[in-house]
Amino acid sequence: MNANQLRFGIEVETLIAKSMRLSEKVRLGSHHGGGHQVPYLPTGWKAERDHSITTRGGYCSCEIISPILRSADGLAEVVEVLRILDAKGHRITRPSCAVHVHVSWKGSLPADALLRLVSTVAHCERGLFAITGTKYRERSGYCNGVRKYGNVEYAQNVIEHDRNHALNLVKLARRERRAVEFRVFSGSICPVQICGWIQVCLGLVERAINDEHPPAWKPKPFKGERETVGEHAGAGMGEGASEVERLINFLAWGVDYGSVYDDRQFGWVSDIVPQELVKAEFRRLAAKYDSQP
Repeated sequence: MNANQLRFGIEVETLIAKSMRLSEKVRLGSHHGGGHQVPYLPTGWKAERDHSITTRGGYCSCEIISPILRSADGLAEVVEVLRILDAKGHRITRPSCAVHVHVSWKGSLPADALLRLVSTVAHCERGLFAITGTKYRERSGYCNGVRKYGNVEYAQNVIEHDRNHALNLVKLARRERRAVEFRVFSGSICPVQICGWIQVCLGLVERAINDEHPPAWKPKPFKGERETVGEHAGAGMGEGASEVERLINFLAWGVDYGSVYDDRQFGWVSDIVPQELVKAEFRRLAAKYDSQP
């Protein structure tokens, strides 16, 4: 299975001006109540309230929920929706807003594949937090890390019963949804960031499904491999920046991976946002992450 065969969806937490909501006749469903179609978005894009979002004068919470999407066409639709949200005045309030990414997970997949996914998230965990550009997400209690649980069996048991983790398996375990949820990402309506984050999630799932063995639960300090030479060598960099390089290497998002992974770049399904632009943004966010106490 490759990333083009995986379905995905996103939830984008935003604020909407009350005046815009009235003028555009935007109906907000109750939280987790299914939402209502947003008049100015493509079919299937819905909105609901989210009381976890901090509001400000003249605005109310508005969580945008996508339909099921896939591959390059799905990413193109995401880019168009984000453009419209920005044009319509949707805003992000930090740090309460977040972006969640859901990726399909077939019931026919073996149990070992899910264990590999948990191990994969633990392996890449600090890089995932670093590409949010903020340390708030990992400290908030809404998306706890999994590496701290020490081993994959214990971690899987915890995250199948408590959704507030970087990887959420609660609805999958209850058989309410054939998907896994990544809750790690910070609030944004930036196409570069969100397209990058979606493809990271697709890549982690793709590797977990196809790899024969899980990666190290707690990897050794990253010192630079393959593409990451020179200014991206890892040595002397902040931890977040180094871990982003580990993540980029793990997904094979580089120029010299063909001989290693048969020209496969895990999770990458579309150049609607160029890969070099995504990687540059990830590195910028990692530097911002490392600059925070």
